[in-house]
Amino acid sequence: MKVILKKCTEYDVSKIKEGISASLKELGGLEKYVKPLEKVILKVNLLTSKKPELAATTHPAFVEALIEIFKENNNEVIIADSPGGLFIDTYLKRVYKSTGMDQIAKNQDITLNKNYNIFDIFSNDSKLYKKMKICSYIKDADHIISVSKMKTHSLMAFTGAVKNMFGVVPGLSKANLHVQYPNMLDFGDMLLDVCNFANPTLSFMDGIVAMEGEGPGSGDPVSMNVILTSQSPHHLDVVASKIINLDPLKVPTIVKSIERNIIKEDFSDIEVVGNIDDFKKHNFVKAKTNDIDNVSKFNLGKYFKRYPKIITKSCIGCKICADICPVKTIDIVDKKAVINFENCISCFCCHEFCPEKAITVKRRLLRKI
Repeated sequence: MKVILKKCTEYDVSKIKEGISASLKELGGLEKYVKPLEKVILKVNLLTSKKPELAATTHPAFVEALIEIFKENNNEVIIADSPGGLFIDTYLKRVYKSTGMDQIAKNQDITLNKNYNIFDIFSNDSKLYKKMKICSYIKDADHIISVSKMKTHSLMAFTGAVKNMFGVVPGLSKANLHVQYPNMLDFGDMLLDVCNFANPTLSFMDGIVAMEGEGPGSGDPVSMNVILTSQSPHHLDVVASKIINLDPLKVPTIVKSIERNIIKEDFSDIEVVGNIDDFKKHNFVKAKTNDIDNVSKFNLGKYFKRYPKIITKSCIGCKICADICPVKTIDIVDKKAVINFENCISCFCCHEFCPEKAITVKRRLLRKI
């Protein structure tokens, strides 16, 4: 399976378009995968209401370059995602505006998804679910295109093309899945089912500026100067994790992809077009995740588990963390967030969505014996 790497050092639409077009040529051309007049959903990573320069969301220039490519192929294009929070028009409008998607939609005269319906999808190829409720926007299109952002992730170590498909699960329904699968490996298994249901035709990753450290929402922007393209989101994620100097076997979705024989264990089924070392950042700051080896091999996860910690002086008492918490274990006391750790499942949704970076991740050694 080919994964194409192209250098791009800035968010210039014409330069991004050039890189993506060259990548598609390496894959046999866009028309090999998407025919003219077909409808395309660009499944971007919008996370929450954050400005593009914070590197928490797919950059609008990256999306605009893709729009131009698909429009030249005479495709109808829709931008879509279901970020954390309510899957309703008022919330999505705010996210579209802050992330720059509303402006490029106007520039390109294309549609932002406003279909907030949900439907049951079935698949015999899935492992945990044969049926799942997902956003109706995916059945409105002939093709789903994953347009992810290169970022770390406090729960999953890395969020890439596969994890990006979690955005087809409607709004607050994601919280139920966090409760059902608090273990990072089980959660990774569930994400593979979601990706299978979405079945993206092509996957692109915005790695021009990535997020390192406390991703996916509270980390720091870092220039990586790379565009990644592949037919397979699974194989793309392997290459992306290597670029950020993260062992792919520390990424739950990759581990589970190997178990399902989607990827070969030695990665010999991946053909990289380009040189990983040209982009690799050896001092890339990893997320403070739980150790997958403790979770999987020795069952020591509960003793060496990481937990969210409120930075009280930075907390403004906005209640976003309390509202987003899947197990409702956060209260606002004297205008500050307080976590009841007896019920905390360490999903880090609070950390992910805090607008003030007022929640960090800490390790508590030997919390319970």
